[in-house]
Amino acid sequence: MSIKLGTTDPITNFDIKKTLGDLEFIEVQPQYDFEEYTDEETGEIRQRPTDVIREYNILCYSSVAKGNIVITVPVDAKGIEIDEDKAYREKIVFEGLSARLWGRRERRRTRDGERTVLVTGTKLRATDFKLAATNDNKLETKPDNQPKKG
Repeated sequence: MSIKLGTTDPITNFDIKKTLGDLEFIEVQPQYDFEEYTDEETGEIRQRPTDVIREYNILCYSSVAKGNIVITVPVDAKGIEIDEDKAYREKIVFEGLSARLWGRRERRRTRDGERTVLVTGTKLRATDFKLAATNDNKLETKPDNQPKKG
């Protein structure tokens, strides 16, 4: 059986709790678009970041991975407006979480020469995120002894 990396649909049906565990917020990292320019001294074409933000990487701690992971959200995600200092290491939840397998070939030098290896990974994306403490799970309940209208 072979897996075609990066060409399959995103994986949306997985157990988030078993796969990632509890997630704690670390920081928001903006990812900028790049533009090409010509270096006047060397004539070489180079790239530099622009002021346009393409997406945000949310760095968070995963209790299952026992380390930091990155989940990417779009520019219009409302979670990026949280106060990073107050939310540091607070539990967060992601909406619309999906994963996609990726792979690329790299040339690596070894003692025996150079060889090509396949490097693989998983890209996690979400539509938005929020602090777990601000979940909308707190519904207002009415006392049972209220008289019925009628």
